[in-house]
This record gives sequence, structure tokens and C-alpha cells, in this order.
Amino acid sequence: MPDVQPYTREAGSGPGVVCIHSNASTSAQWRALIDLLSTSHRVLAPDLYGSGKSVDWPSQSEIALLDEVKFIEPVLASAGTPLMLVGHSYGAAVALLAALYSGEAAPSIYRTGMSNSAKACAGVGSANNA
Repeated sequence: MPDVQPYTREAGSGPGVVCIHSNASTSAQWRALIDLLSTSHRVLAPDLYGSGKSVDWPSQSEIALLDEVKFIEPVLASAGTPLMLVGHSYGAAVALLAALYSGEAAPSIYRTGMSNSAKACAGVGSANNA
């Protein structure tokens, strides 16, 4: 696959926060949070494959959550450390996998609206687990 980078909204400076949008959404979902946090943090919000201004998934195979993680790795790396991941629904599952597969110390994660199906895809068990 060619080396492509996701379109990423970016604002502010300070500790890194990466906001990962829900399915059928874009990084625009995070505009208000970006405005709020960018006074004290460097906030990055990538568009996942096929969303917003990012490229479509370049394969005939079904996309997996780990494919999304690999796609946003350059964004995660540029956010630096310490890093906080914020994800909503599908984005929360992507954030969880990004944290699990990172070679660094586990980043902070804040999830919103992670459905049971997203948790099952991410392998985190029942809806009672955070």
C-alpha cells in the first residue's frame, strides 16, 4: 500500500491530545473540543479512512480497526508524549487499539459512546468494562 497520511485538524501547543471521530463522521466532530483544549494542549483530530478529506480504504479486503490505527500512526507519533487519546464510538475502539499496540507507555484514554459491538471488535469484553 502506498504511504498515505490522514487529513488532520491541528491546533494549540502543549501536551498532545488526539481525538478520533465516530463512524460516519469526520474530524469536524471535534471542532468545539479543539477550540476548548487548544489553549493548553496540542490537539490533533485525524480523518479516518474514507472520512472527510482522507483517502478511501485502498483495498478490496474489509477494513479492520488495526488498519485505522496504522493509518493514524503518524498523527500519534507527531502528538508526542505524554499523549491523551479521545475517541467516540468507533473512534473509541480505534483509540483503545492504538493504546494497546503502542510501543510507549500506555497513553491516557477518554472514550465516549463506545457501543457493545465496538467493544467486542476491540476485544474488551462486556459493556461493563471501561
